[in-house]
Amino acid sequence: MNTPPVPPPQSHPDQPPFAYAPAPPLPAKKRRNRLLIGAGAVLALCLVCGLIGIVAVARGGGSATPTVAAQAPTSAPGGTTVAAVGQAATVTATSVTTAKPTDAAKPTNTPKPEQTAKPTNTPVPPKPTNTPVPPPKVYGLNELASVKNWDLAVNNVVRPGKELVWSQYGNKSTAAGTWFVVVVDMKNTGNTNFGVNTTDLELLAANGITYKVSTDGGASYEYSGYKGAQRIGGQVPPGVNVTYHVVFDVAPNATDLKLVFKQDKNPTFAVGNATP
Repeated sequence: MNTPPVPPPQSHPDQPPFAYAPAPPLPAKKRRNRLLIGAGAVLALCLVCGLIGIVAVARGGGSATPTVAAQAPTSAPGGTTVAAVGQAATVTATSVTTAKPTDAAKPTNTPKPEQTAKPTNTPVPPKPTNTPVPPPKVYGLNELASVKNWDLAVNNVVRPGKELVWSQYGNKSTAAGTWFVVVVDMKNTGNTNFGVNTTDLELLAANGITYKVSTDGGASYEYSGYKGAQRIGGQVPPGVNVTYHVVFDVAPNATDLKLVFKQDKNPTFAVGNATP
């Protein structure tokens, strides 16, 4: 469509000389079209610049200054010249240094606990069997037993009954039970004098009863001398043989009597029952 010619300038009292009359306004439709075209050009230019910046940042480069070539001015309909927006536009993309994620601390290799050696099954030694202890040897009549410092043997047993005469004058002692006399031969095998006391001899009965040497003075001390033997309690020189008549007052029904010499190994002698 041809634009009507512009009339020559007219002098106007309110305008300076040589001034042109203002151009007539464009129709509203044409103005709207031109605005839309300009806005579209600006939007397209922004999209292009944004894409260029994104590509530069993605490549990790420094500052990139892409230059957009100047576009020639476009002629709008009606003879109006619209300058191209974005001529020689320069977009500076600032490099963005993306911090690399720090390496997370790697977990340390926790040492596995050492396996405790399993205890070996140590063979349990068999429990010792209770070996029965053999009973002590029991000597018979006239059987010699040797212990520290002495050799001894029982050569006879006398059963006087209730009355015991212990002197040449007829002195006698009466038993509470019955008298039981054990005749013992002994020899000192040591290297010095040793003696035998009434506490060194005792009788054991089958029922566990123990009988001590009689405390009757005539029976325990005088009787052995009266029979021509050694009195109990005297000293015996080394290498000398002696005989003792050891007197006990026991129950008439005592059985399985044993004489025990309570020195060293405690030799035991079987002497029979209280009554024949």
